[in-house]
Amino acid sequence: MTSIQDRGAAAIAMYSAASKLIDEDRPKVFYGHEVGWVNNLEWFEPVVKTSARNPFPLDALPDIIREHVQEVVEITQCPIALAVNSALGALSGAAQAHFDVARDANTKIPISLWFMTVAESGERKSSADRFCFEPFKTWELSQHLEYSNQLQEYKLELEAYEVAKSTIKSGSKKQSPEEIMHQLRRLEEPEPPIEKIILWETFTTEALIKHLSGFPIGYGCVNEAGTLLGGYATKPENVQKTFATWNKLWDGQSVKDVTRGEGTRFVASPRFTFQLMLQESIYKSLLGIGNGMAQGIGLTSRFLVCQPESTMGMRFYSEPPNRTNRINRFTKILTQFLDKPMQLENGVLKPAVLKLSPEAKVEWIEFHNLVEQGIGFEGDYQTIKSIAAKSAENLLRIAANFQVAIEPNANEISAEIMRSAKEVANYYLNEALKIVLPQAQIDAEKILNWLVRTIGMHPYEKKLVSKNSSIRKADRVNPAIDYLIEQGLVQTAIINQVEWMAINPYLLGGR
Repeated sequence: MTSIQDRGAAAIAMYSAASKLIDEDRPKVFYGHEVGWVNNLEWFEPVVKTSARNPFPLDALPDIIREHVQEVVEITQCPIALAVNSALGALSGAAQAHFDVARDANTKIPISLWFMTVAESGERKSSADRFCFEPFKTWELSQHLEYSNQLQEYKLELEAYEVAKSTIKSGSKKQSPEEIMHQLRRLEEPEPPIEKIILWETFTTEALIKHLSGFPIGYGCVNEAGTLLGGYATKPENVQKTFATWNKLWDGQSVKDVTRGEGTRFVASPRFTFQLMLQESIYKSLLGIGNGMAQGIGLTSRFLVCQPESTMGMRFYSEPPNRTNRINRFTKILTQFLDKPMQLENGVLKPAVLKLSPEAKVEWIEFHNLVEQGIGFEGDYQTIKSIAAKSAENLLRIAANFQVAIEPNANEISAEIMRSAKEVANYYLNEALKIVLPQAQIDAEKILNWLVRTIGMHPYEKKLVSKNSSIRKADRVNPAIDYLIEQGLVQTAIINQVEWMAINPYLLGGR
């Protein structure tokens, strides 16, 4: 395992894969010009050339999920990790009612997955979600039609019940109290129908718990998390209750909510998938809410967090593929889980339990112990201890979703699936490490990635970086460029009173 210092350096040292970019991929108009000084500079090969981008291990996904993601990316041109989160969130939202996963005889947990995608607006997450939402919306429409019919029948039954109760009471003068009570007990008050909704694109915690008390499954997919995190739920007087309730939903624990005027609402065994997309500034404000309460009570550690490299500026129009066969296969799996009746005992959800094969258990223990070692003194995961501490449990959830995607009636997780899930779990751990880097390093990575994609070996006027890259503020651009210079990844020179930048040619396959 590399040290945290090496990981920090790797997060900036640019990737040799950039050499695969060809001239046809770059804009034909440059703000910089070819000038001779670049060839006269003395360059050194960077010590670390690991990819700063931490690409998502797409080949680790089961075929049915990977092919869906590939087709969505072809159509929308969104970041790969964003499409993956959308697909896994939908799979979890549909399958979570039917499976728990057990690491041993004493511990079973939900398979519900929680994702936090840090990205700017415009990354086309809504477009990616659209291909996953269709089966949910189709299912909810059929449930709504059934609910409407049941509601009409319920109203008639309730009216008949009230008439019968009134008739018994009207004859009470001729009957003893015991006789009246006996007749009233024989009446069965009709039960109101349950409205069934799974997909929640916006919600309040109170409304969610109210609904889960009748139908215990939910999938919260919020693409503008600022609206959720900046409202009533996170006011100082509410934030502790909100975050504690969310934690219980992730754990699958019973939730009790006492609402003035509405009494107590109780959810015995909820299953809730949660997906938030939020801008970097909103993510940082979440960490500061309630004096760091989101981290302090372990809320943020429950999420699989990532900040995928933006594709904005590279999404030049191309005719989308005239096919959705791979998307349709994935949709069929979601529909199958949504249509499958839930197993209930006295109104409490009782999912089937996925066990680990002996070989899968060995793989999981190896991951658990390596991460635990990394949490220790001077370990790789010192800076993300709370996230790392939950990663072994998240690995179980990822593996369970992989297994049921390829085997909807599975009862055991294979070693092959566990190994694939480990690659994905490691991706999210590395993303978490990247996000906690100093701001100058994070900004430097973004600027350097942008320079490599758009400029290549062409020198570039330094002052234009803040006008054209994704980092626009000078108080962030200048420290980032200074960091790149310190690492030997760019050099600058003043020519004719203009300050120019050039990229280390080793990063582009030169020298």
